[in-house]
Amino acid sequence: MKRRTIHREPSAFEAINVTPLIDVVMCLIIFFLIVGKLAHDTGDIRLPSSASGRPDQPARAVTVSVAKPRGDAPLNAPPRFFVDGTLVANEDELRALIAERAGIKPIEGGGYSAPLVPVHVRCHKELPFAAVTPVLRACATLHIPGVRIATERVSPATGGTP
Repeated sequence: MKRRTIHREPSAFEAINVTPLIDVVMCLIIFFLIVGKLAHDTGDIRLPSSASGRPDQPARAVTVSVAKPRGDAPLNAPPRFFVDGTLVANEDELRALIAERAGIKPIEGGGYSAPLVPVHVRCHKELPFAAVTPVLRACATLHIPGVRIATERVSPATGGTP
């Protein structure tokens, strides 16, 4: 008795190997995570040190970064301001962008509505405190009750080194 062998064609789904596809997708995810982090980075801002205070990061806040002028700028050049990673040209634009990001709206008869989120200020430690003045002036104009200055936490036991 002869046996018959039935040859069947493999279906299209049996021939697909998804392992390379998964590798490519994972590489894309990592790429976009890194690019997103770099896009939000506002340059080299080294924060001043502090041994006191508490780490407090709300779910959402407006972050204003004060960076040193670019390397080719004159010594007396004003610092650069970034609101949530967006470069700001002048103090009026700074105030408008803080108001927009914090959800502050003008009220009839003068004044502003209460901010929906807090404002955090990150300033390079080599800049004088006067560099933060435009940010504080903008927040005072908008009646923002509490502005938090970000610092780098250091241990008092290590003598001030992070």
